[in-house]
Amino acid sequence: MPQNDQPQQTSYLELPANGEHDDSRPLANQLPQYEALAELEATTTGRDDGRVDIDLSSRIARRLSRLVPAEKRPLFHEDRPNAPPEYTETSERSLRLNIVIQVVGSRGDVQPFVVLGTELQRHGHRVRLATHGQFDRFVRDSGLEFFSIGGDPAELMAYMVKNRGLFPSMKTLRGGEIQRKRKMVDEMLHKCWRSCIEPDDLTGRPTWRSVTSDVHDALDEYTLGDIINAWRGTLDLEAIPFSEGPCLTETLGVPVTYCWSPALVPKPADWPENIDVCGFFFRDAPSYEPEASLANFLSSGPPPVYIGFGSIVIDDPEKLTATILEAVRATGTRAIVSRGWSKLGGDSPGDDQVFFLDDCPHEWLFQHVRAVIHHGGAGTTACGLLNAKPTTIVPFFGDQPFWGNMVHAGGAGPAPIPFKVLDSNNLAEAIQFCLTPEASAAARQIADKMSSEAGVRRAVASFHANLPLNDMRCDMLPNLPAAWLYEKKGKHIKLSKMAAEILVQEEKVSWKDLKYYQSQPVHIENKRWDPVTAALSSLTTTSIGLATSTADIIVKPIQAFRPTTPSGSRSSSRERANRSGDNSERASADGVFGRPAGIDLPPPPETTNDKEHYHQHRALTAVKGSASGVGGFFKYYYKGLLLDLPYAVTEGMRNAPKLYGGKAYDPGAVTDWKSGGIAAGKNFAHGMVEGIGGIVMEPVRGAKKEGAAGAAKGVGIGLLNFGAKVSSGTIGLVALPSHGIYQSARALVKRKTGKSIMEARKIEGRDIVERSDEAERQKDRTAVIEGQSTTTRYLVEMAVSPEAAAIIQRKKAQYCRFADSNQWNRFDSIMLPNATFLFHNPDGSVITKGDIEYSWSSTKDWVAFFENEFKTMQTIHIVGPAEMEQIAPDEIKAIWAVTYHAGTKEHEGGVHGTGGGHYHETWKKVGNDWFMESLRMERLYWKVLSV
Repeated sequence: MPQNDQPQQTSYLELPANGEHDDSRPLANQLPQYEALAELEATTTGRDDGRVDIDLSSRIARRLSRLVPAEKRPLFHEDRPNAPPEYTETSERSLRLNIVIQVVGSRGDVQPFVVLGTELQRHGHRVRLATHGQFDRFVRDSGLEFFSIGGDPAELMAYMVKNRGLFPSMKTLRGGEIQRKRKMVDEMLHKCWRSCIEPDDLTGRPTWRSVTSDVHDALDEYTLGDIINAWRGTLDLEAIPFSEGPCLTETLGVPVTYCWSPALVPKPADWPENIDVCGFFFRDAPSYEPEASLANFLSSGPPPVYIGFGSIVIDDPEKLTATILEAVRATGTRAIVSRGWSKLGGDSPGDDQVFFLDDCPHEWLFQHVRAVIHHGGAGTTACGLLNAKPTTIVPFFGDQPFWGNMVHAGGAGPAPIPFKVLDSNNLAEAIQFCLTPEASAAARQIADKMSSEAGVRRAVASFHANLPLNDMRCDMLPNLPAAWLYEKKGKHIKLSKMAAEILVQEEKVSWKDLKYYQSQPVHIENKRWDPVTAALSSLTTTSIGLATSTADIIVKPIQAFRPTTPSGSRSSSRERANRSGDNSERASADGVFGRPAGIDLPPPPETTNDKEHYHQHRALTAVKGSASGVGGFFKYYYKGLLLDLPYAVTEGMRNAPKLYGGKAYDPGAVTDWKSGGIAAGKNFAHGMVEGIGGIVMEPVRGAKKEGAAGAAKGVGIGLLNFGAKVSSGTIGLVALPSHGIYQSARALVKRKTGKSIMEARKIEGRDIVERSDEAERQKDRTAVIEGQSTTTRYLVEMAVSPEAAAIIQRKKAQYCRFADSNQWNRFDSIMLPNATFLFHNPDGSVITKGDIEYSWSSTKDWVAFFENEFKTMQTIHIVGPAEMEQIAPDEIKAIWAVTYHAGTKEHEGGVHGTGGGHYHETWKKVGNDWFMESLRMERLYWKVLSV
């Protein structure tokens, strides 16, 4: 088989599976010389399909690998399951959500999410699938709601076929295709948002929205970052920093589910817990009756080979057809060729050896063929392997080469044949390989493993497992998600749309008393690594803003006066926006000198009488555009120098200890003036205590670990910490509150999106109440009104019941006795399995012992640590009466004063000391019993009495 698609490359080095490498050399000797960096270009090769080959056996790769910490991970985790949670028919069915699934791509990309949406719907959720208009009927026939996001999947596929590499071709650039695709993406982004808040075009069901934030990093941040940030601006969201966009899924810990088969690609053991590999999403085989011509072809000879490229749009379908026919006839096999979007075979009906197929479900067809040859779409690959068919993949772009390599690695097919080098010879060889007994046996082995997987059910279980259910539930109707927050006297009640509507109708509350609720708000911060790069990055961003605003003073008036024809792209864009009902203020999609104009242009006049008004409007638009450039210049200047630069330096100083192996203190996210002030106080206190105290303590810690050399290192680290932490704390006293004030002021001005969300929630709540039948409506009304009086009584008036207080007091006494008498196996009767624990000093810093932080996220881990810690220790815990507060009907907060004594068990010698502080605990009601859900111990003092 020809190998000219593979770059000439030296042999590759297979790294050990556990990631180990030789790090015995000193770090100074590991750094590559500057001249060695020239090797990087020679050992890195870009492929035509957009992938990059790196020679890991080269000198530069080996040197750079030594800079990566040798983090030893097990091949398979033993302390936690590596598979997604098991599926159950009733898993979290009680909480009904509004879910929108947004898909860009071909029918093969849409179909798995139709399957997922159908399964979610079985669990009581309302599901809307937002994708291209071409799939309207396909989605609605599956029983799901549909919303068109625009865009043409055929154009997108054709573009990807023509531009498989990292950079588009000159022909594409000259033809203006890049600008057209950018406009298409801009349209899809806006309609993706509208799919969350606008009614169904067909049924008229009201607007609705369930998600709590908008984070978008799925698109290519490097090439579409300006469009994404412009779109975020229309939603009153701040721009995503260029360096953060591509990494948001990882940095925010967003749960990710890969819908491929673990039998084909197992989940690596070192992937974090928020990533699941669930299996392919298969739909039930549809009932299908083949046309007479297809049935006759299948019955007239041995099973054929399937060849098809689905949604791929090919420039020269006649040439590809000829290649396929030549390969088929050379092997003497029979073949079914799918015409696909490229219309292979034209109008030819085929002959006794080749049948040209228009449309047929793969689930049915693949049961009647010997092998499959296709472009490597994930769904087609999965369907072929599930039916135990040897597979040849002819990849074009994207993940298709990946699937080809995985199939080849499993022995179920030959190495993938890139479309660029496909010819009748290598295609014939691939067909012959697929017809071998070895390929059939390998495909059967993979199919046997896949048949036991329940991909879509596991994905639904994974989805439910990642929901923050306690934060999402309505306090009055627990089977509905909370959408509103009612606050009174510092207490909080979460309300669903229905509960809020009922309470408003009953005049128990008014809309002005309610805030729209976010169960898990997302805060995107620009990560800073050190003060130098932080300052440079901030100044660069400010400079770019100043340059852009200066250009806008001239560019925007030019944009306003550019000639526009009724058939021009600009007016067409406007007409499309008007037809879709998008009345939001949105920047024109057209640009000047390759950049967005950022202004809303008037449509061209339709009559002569409109011309004068039209020209006046354009002149006014030009003036406004120029004025916005002037305003933007001063905004970037003052904000950049007075707010952004000090804040960046503060964050850079705070994170600087990470550069030499230290830890950075996190004072919390700054979202408003209040959190800014709190963060400034914490950061200052920590900076002073750690910065000044570190000058003494770091040499002591170093001496304990490494003797005199460690003490010398500690002196250097102490001085570095003093400079970084004290500076961060001092500058942060001004920078952090200023940043918080800016966020509060911005939230007051940028309220348009928030108002639209609130209005959408009001309308949906009204619609839910009106659509419910009388019996159901009365049942919900009774539950809400009775729940309202009960909840108000619990939250505002009623003290903790004597029964609940007695249970918690008894269990706290048991807590002390079990810890002092080493009865660690009995804590299950006191605490929930997923209880959290945190022990900290008065300044908020976590208590540490060596490299271990006193923070645990499960009772099992907490028990394991202290059971080992207290083997040679004897403790006595003494707690006083608790302050208790009923937060919800099933939640109580308790604060205990504690004094404790600890010492070694020997009668003479050893260490003896005493300490004290406060336990801050949350207790949850389960059935008729109460269990500890969280414990935060604030240690006020610890004094060693004897050594």
